[in-house]
Amino acid sequence: MAVGAETALLAHRSAVGREVDIIGFDKITLSGYVPGPLTTVAQDRIALGRESVNLLIDIIRKTSDERNIIVAHKLIIRQSV
Repeated sequence: MAVGAETALLAHRSAVGREVDIIGFDKITLSGYVPGPLTTVAQDRIALGRESVNLLIDIIRKTSDERNIIVAHKLIIRQSV
């Protein structure tokens, strides 16, 4: 979504990173290669998958209570801010 937003803004001659800041999420490979590399939030996908499977197993076993799960993440600042 952020890549599409940046592409549209650049097509309308908006100054991404000066007039408009864009931050993506998930550190997709493309985010580093668009005309103005996007700032993004990278997350530990292995930990996210592990926590998701554990939560699913708990739901199936009916042993799950509502809970918040925080997965390690990192802000990668590039030209879009």
